[in-house]
Amino acid sequence: MFHEGDGQARRVAESVAGGTGGERVGADAEANLAEAQWALLATADATIFGLPLLQFRAWN
Repeated sequence: MFHEGDGQARRVAESVAGGTGGERVGADAEANLAEAQWALLATADATIFGLPLLQFRAWN
């Protein structure tokens, strides 16, 4: 399951799904899932969550 900003989370999710034989579930811009996506998650053996990480520098 992923929520993305720039596409990196989607690419990681595709790699993980391809390597494990699983399926990826992507949330929309508001982090919502369709009913079919919830049903898929409910039957999953495992769930990996991915989301964008914002980097910043502390103020000096």
